[in-house]
Amino acid sequence: MGNKTDTTKIQTQKVISEPTYISLSSIDGLHPRIIELDKEYAGISPNNLSSIKISEEALASLMVLNPIIIRRTKTKVLCVGNTLTFSLAIITLERNQKVPIIEMTKKRVTEIEKLYWAEKFISPITMNLGRTPHKWLFHLWSILQNIFPDLWKNKIFPEVDSTRKFADLIKVDPRSLE
Repeated sequence: MGNKTDTTKIQTQKVISEPTYISLSSIDGLHPRIIELDKEYAGISPNNLSSIKISEEALASLMVLNPIIIRRTKTKVLCVGNTLTFSLAIITLERNQKVPIIEMTKKRVTEIEKLYWAEKFISPITMNLGRTPHKWLFHLWSILQNIFPDLWKNKIFPEVDSTRKFADLIKVDPRSLE
């Protein structure tokens, strides 16, 4: 592994650009294929995001790890990846604020679909390997709340100040977190 003849090497340079910044208002919305996939696989993507309150500071940290992935058409700039980041940015930020983006340089729809599957399935699964997802999320929330109370309070999810509210946020029975 690691030599020049290794054909399994990930070649992101051919698919995406270097990170840069554009104003949020420059992004016209989600790519139609993303909308189609979300309808086809209803329940995978979070809905009713307007009820989620995330601070600009927390969103900025999220955008470092998950910049919005765009694709340019002849007339539009569309989000094709890290759609949750994009959706939270729309809710949280002023439209003239700059956001980090990576541009998809390949134009094939299959590349958009690969990003979709990576975002919706591969990333969450790998982030939860070896863990019971809800308990792991609750454990993380508890650590943040207990070790960094000043950071947590009114910084990440301002309205989540109890186990019940956290359970509501991740849509589970609070008893499953104990």
